[in-house]
Amino acid sequence: MTFAGDQDELRAALLGLSAEIGRPLHYSELSSEQRLSAMHLLSMVDGWEAHVFETAKPFGTTTTDHHVRAKLLAQLMSDLSLHEGVVRLVLEERGKPGTPFDRLNDKDRQVFQKLRRQGRVSKELSIEHAGKTEPLLSIADLIVGARTDALCAVSDEPYAVIAHRVRQVVVLQMA
Repeated sequence: MTFAGDQDELRAALLGLSAEIGRPLHYSELSSEQRLSAMHLLSMVDGWEAHVFETAKPFGTTTTDHHVRAKLLAQLMSDLSLHEGVVRLVLEERGKPGTPFDRLNDKDRQVFQKLRRQGRVSKELSIEHAGKTEPLLSIADLIVGARTDALCAVSDEPYAVIAHRVRQVVVLQMA
């Protein structure tokens, strides 16, 4: 996601919808009606656009989730670094600092540092990890869930509501 508008307005709208339905905005846990409500809410708030990075097909058993994430993050970081005004990338925290899963956050930072050394990301770009309570992180979950449903012919209606906000879809081939 890139944001050019008021993030606080979008954050408040997402928190309001979450409170209204009485649960976090995780696409797979929402009813069809709640999914559509979430998509309509997203479509009405200005100042954001989505950039989707996905694999062309499910990856095999020899490819780890970590390898796929690293490859997707590398492409994402490089591409977003080219967008004027993008200075910060916020990723979902996969482990609290000091816990064993914090090493997964370290792996994200290692990908970023490697790209920085290679000159593939701008000097202005920084990354941080935010906890699951950050409402803006739910946008990615909602969009990916809706896109997956559309691609798998489950339902194209939720994605159709926000498809005009998706500026870029990058499909990576996994070796």
